[in-house]
Amino acid sequence: MNSYSLNRRQFLQLSAAASLSASTIGGRLWAQERIDDFPSKPIRIVVPYTPGGVSDQIARAFGAGMQQAWGQPVIVDNRPGAATNIGNSAVAKAKADGYTLLLSTPTLSSNGALFSGKLGYDPVKDFTGVSCLVRNPNAMLVPAGSPFKTVADVIAWGKAHPGDLTYGHPGTGAIPHLAAELFAVTAGLQMTPVPYKGTAPVMADLLGGQLPLAFDNFPGYLQHVRSGKVRALAILGSERLSVAPQIPSMADAGFKDFDGTGWSGISAPAGTPRPIIDKLSAELQRIAELPRVRSQFETTGFTLVGNSPAEFDRWLDSELKRWSNLILTRNIRLE
Repeated sequence: MNSYSLNRRQFLQLSAAASLSASTIGGRLWAQERIDDFPSKPIRIVVPYTPGGVSDQIARAFGAGMQQAWGQPVIVDNRPGAATNIGNSAVAKAKADGYTLLLSTPTLSSNGALFSGKLGYDPVKDFTGVSCLVRNPNAMLVPAGSPFKTVADVIAWGKAHPGDLTYGHPGTGAIPHLAAELFAVTAGLQMTPVPYKGTAPVMADLLGGQLPLAFDNFPGYLQHVRSGKVRALAILGSERLSVAPQIPSMADAGFKDFDGTGWSGISAPAGTPRPIIDKLSAELQRIAELPRVRSQFETTGFTLVGNSPAEFDRWLDSELKRWSNLILTRNIRLE
């Protein structure tokens, strides 16, 4: 029989390996237990807008689905102000444990360029994507009595009267405003923006005939389009909407790759454990497929998405690049 004895170095190496193996296995078991327990307390979704708006409705619809599935309260915490920076900043600085989430919107892609280093948080480094929930269409709109019947009419008049074409939008740096500026660049127009504080005052002036042209969120105008009080010249994307198939898309108007579509998703503080992100994302994707949720939003023109964290992060990265470039090119600033 061969005899074999361990020297001190060999003994320490084997002991260390055994300890590491036990630690790894124990860590995995601990992590699995933590994931199985999640969530074990209320989840908070910070909405950087006032209650009652579209973003608030989206957060509440998906929050209700999470609460029903997991048996834990999901609290919608409205933190409006400073072009969503108050709410965004609160989540960026929150504990990265999956219990504080952000109802993120395109401002997370555009505020970095708009505020030029004055945010107090980093839109890229301080967040990680969980899932994009919905995409919401924007539109080019005119009053019912407008002489503009098509996008081509707007372009022709704008080129004949440089700088005289004014348009309203619901807020500087919001996607409808940026989409209007993208249209101006692409069509070679000089347009004068008239910023409003939200959709309601834009709609009031458009319905009243005081505003000749508007770029705004389409779902709120659907009833007025159907009643004939407002005319939508185009949906600011590449496809028509099933709820209003008579309205041309920008592709129909000759702008093949034009995309001025808004979106809403869920983001978490950077450093949130990947298993928690994955669990949250899987649940949100499930909710996006529920008939009652689809019915709630698709009937007004929204498109349900529900994608993976990796897909959402790639989307956020592409959105940040294209809108930041436009903001810098057009020298768009918040007053």
